[in-house]
Amino acid sequence: HSPLPPPRPIHSKQRILTSIHNNKLILCIRVNNTQLAIECARFIFHTFHIQPPFQIIEITLTTPNAYSIIQQLHREFPDAIIGAGTVLNQQQTQKSIESGAQFILSPITSSSVIHECWKNNVLCIPGAYTPTEVYHAAYECEGIEVVKLFPGSLELVKSLQGPLGGIPLLVSGGVGVDNGMELLQCENVVGVCTSSDIFVPELIQSGDWNAVKTRAQIWMDRFML
Repeated sequence: HSPLPPPRPIHSKQRILTSIHNNKLILCIRVNNTQLAIECARFIFHTFHIQPPFQIIEITLTTPNAYSIIQQLHREFPDAIIGAGTVLNQQQTQKSIESGAQFILSPITSSSVIHECWKNNVLCIPGAYTPTEVYHAAYECEGIEVVKLFPGSLELVKSLQGPLGGIPLLVSGGVGVDNGMELLQCENVVGVCTSSDIFVPELIQSGDWNAVKTRAQIWMDRFML
């Protein structure tokens, strides 16, 4: 195997962070088929021309050949932001960064993941759920500027606003367009992650891209309000 190319330094860590704040949506691709994952990304980027809120895509490492998918999407869509998700350890972090992942998302707070990102100056968004976990991720780890609340909910976000309102949250898990827009009204929420609300498994498996476009267009229309 030839070594993977180094990450392309198009987007600095700060630019990625700014893009998340501006974009407010990370579209997560979590499918069990390599080609289908690529088709999902191509469809969104071609249909919406890499415009907000469809500039940022996360490829979960549970997707077959996730590292090569990240590489390929970089080559095809240099203006888009492609990150890796469901990253659980140092080795996965290193491979993701070598493949060109511009940010790392994790459902947990792992010191080895955070350190690998810090070492490579790559944005890391660790996952947390309880107030203790959210506090630990934000204030006791190296260089964390956003915490992924997973599994998140409007009730949980609001309950954290008082004691931990200064911690910027990216909310993930069960986010649809309605509760997504409600979440984005909360001062402590900088963005949301969604997957199956747009990439409905039955629709993408059957190739009903018109229906996928309709669902994505709802996000676009609500985002433009």
